[in-house]
Amino acid sequence: MKHAGPLLLAIWMWVGAVANGGTDRALTLRDCIAQGLGQNPGLKSERFTLAADKENIWKAKASFLPDFTAHAEMYLLNGSPGSPWQVAGVNDFSEAAVTTRANGKTTTTKTPLRIGWAPVGIGGFGVTYPIYEDGSILGLNNPPAVKVAKADYKKQDWTIRLTEQDVIAKIVGVFLNVTVYQQKVELDQQKVNLSKRRLEIVKEEVTLNLVLPQQVDIAKAQLAADQQMLLTSQQRATDSERILAEFLGRPPTQNLRLDQTQPGIPSLPPLNDLLNRVAATHPAVEVERQNVEVAQQQYRLAQTALYPSVKAGVSYTGSTAFGSENLDTFIAQVGVQVPIFDFGHNLAAEHAALDHVKAAQAQLEEVQLGIRESILTQLGQIHTIESNLADMERNYVLASNAVDLIKSEHEQGIANQLALVDAEIGLVGAKDDLLLSQLVLRLEYAQLQRLAGGVWAWNR
Repeated sequence: MKHAGPLLLAIWMWVGAVANGGTDRALTLRDCIAQGLGQNPGLKSERFTLAADKENIWKAKASFLPDFTAHAEMYLLNGSPGSPWQVAGVNDFSEAAVTTRANGKTTTTKTPLRIGWAPVGIGGFGVTYPIYEDGSILGLNNPPAVKVAKADYKKQDWTIRLTEQDVIAKIVGVFLNVTVYQQKVELDQQKVNLSKRRLEIVKEEVTLNLVLPQQVDIAKAQLAADQQMLLTSQQRATDSERILAEFLGRPPTQNLRLDQTQPGIPSLPPLNDLLNRVAATHPAVEVERQNVEVAQQQYRLAQTALYPSVKAGVSYTGSTAFGSENLDTFIAQVGVQVPIFDFGHNLAAEHAALDHVKAAQAQLEEVQLGIRESILTQLGQIHTIESNLADMERNYVLASNAVDLIKSEHEQGIANQLALVDAEIGLVGAKDDLLLSQLVLRLEYAQLQRLAGGVWAWNR
């Protein structure tokens, strides 16, 4: 039992580490995306809005079903009723009387001019039922108001998907910046070390009168530039890691252990297939389709205003003065409201609603056109970057071959140490340029996925 305390403490620390994401397993890009989507406050807000829209569907349905109400009031009356007519003597209080029946006998009692603190209770219940109203038939069909609520729900669902793609693009960009600049820090450190070696070699060659003294200043300037580049890369990696921690809901001081494996660069699908899929199922297109649906239902609602509406109702009211006689009333009614003439108000509303339908349909086509245009523009940028990347890969191969050649010449005594260091600096620089070009290309692919609304994903 004496070892139970440390064991429990170790278990507690392990559970806390897991809860804070401090496990030994490095976070992959997929892990960061999953956590970021769960922690994003904007998405949380939109999900609550989606839940509210779901409740609004039943709210719209319930408005066309029977409405049951009940009421109860208690009064304590003191004094006498009064009105301008009674004060003027239209009603003769001296002749007013109340007739009651009890035990088979009829009794007439003269009403008093005033009463003193008489208790009175009134209560009842009622039911109203819209038989035909705003396109609803007994609440059994899907009237325009219900379809509008359903369209709002679907629109919010597609809006969430749009927001998710924006969040994913941000997380991908920050994740790639962190991992790439962490690798770039290592390359910049290698370049600083090589520049220090170069400075030492140049100083030795100056003492031997092999190079001009100005070469020392040049070597020092190169070393200072490489050191500044190292500091910039370190700061860039630190800043990007801080942003990523914010996206993941982690403490800013917590160091993130990330999987340094870079996502593969995918091949693009056929252009026509990509454009057709995106134009048909893009979340922004679906949002506009729901806007068209809302406009069409608003047009239906405007049409129903030209037709009669029918309501039925049943009510019961009972009242008592806590005596031998109680009063009650039962009412059953059916009401019909018929629009006769309104100087063209409802007809103009119908025409306006139809114009809104046409406007929504045109906006849908505009969104599809804008999506196709943005994707084509993005593909052009990707192709340009791919061409630049090919040049960077070619330069890296040339720099690598140059290092191998100079190493061989150095071993044979043909090339000096300074030439070998310069070749190695060139190789590190070519690798640095290649690394940044690959980063830019991957960021452009992530942007393409965002523009495609997630219909096409580059890192599946």
